[in-house]
Amino acid sequence: MLIEVLLSGAAGFCAKACDEFCERKFSSKKIAILAAIIYPLTLAFLTSTTPLSSLFLALAIASIFAGKIDHYMHLFSLSLYTLLVLVLPLNFFSLPLFALFLASAFLDEIKIPFKCFSFFSKNRLFAPLAAFFIFLFSGQYIFLIALASFDMAYRAFKVLLKYRAGASGPQAASKKTRGSAKSTYAPPPPFLSYKPFSLEDAQAKEPSLQKPPMAQNSPLSPIPLIRKKIKKKKPAPQKITSKKARKKQKKRQGKKSHSKRKKK
Repeated sequence: MLIEVLLSGAAGFCAKACDEFCERKFSSKKIAILAAIIYPLTLAFLTSTTPLSSLFLALAIASIFAGKIDHYMHLFSLSLYTLLVLVLPLNFFSLPLFALFLASAFLDEIKIPFKCFSFFSKNRLFAPLAAFFIFLFSGQYIFLIALASFDMAYRAFKVLLKYRAGASGPQAASKKTRGSAKSTYAPPPPFLSYKPFSLEDAQAKEPSLQKPPMAQNSPLSPIPLIRKKIKKKKPAPQKITSKKARKKQKKRQGKKSHSKRKKK
């Protein structure tokens, strides 16, 4: 029982490593090749010597018809698994269990348009549900435990890959900053360079903002001006020729002199 659980977990871990390499999320080709060899060997051993033969055969056939074998790495693993299954005997194969797991695996691989079943199809829960029903009606719990071990190891590699990417991120960033410190200084782009605003720049760009020239006689002028008192010149008396005009002029002058005397 322990061997089945450990080998199922190892197969799930290696299968996920191969998947991540095919999707270009995992860059180590040597580890991916090693995983592509290990997981078909473990699955072939479980198919030949344990009651899990119906389960893993159904999962392999469902993945073929669903179009999951789309990379040379998966094709190599599938060909190796097929060759070993054809050579090794199937001691515990059950046709009813194979049909049940094949139908549930197809439902996990395809997209179901009904909303009530979309949650089960998205999380691939139809095969675990089939294993749970087998446990309820026959008492065989090995299928449920093997699927749980396979799925947990499959997800564990994904979590490990995210943790590795998060840990290597700050180190890569620090290396970039160290390399950039050695390089020559590059000035910032013009839209990022800050220049304080000055009134002179604004006046140079827009002539309407320039101050008008200050008048010399203005009290705000910085140059002190000497204001000269200009005496108003009295107009020259006009020569009077007519007699009537002379009489009027004498009367006016007499009135003015009389008013001045009164004031005194």
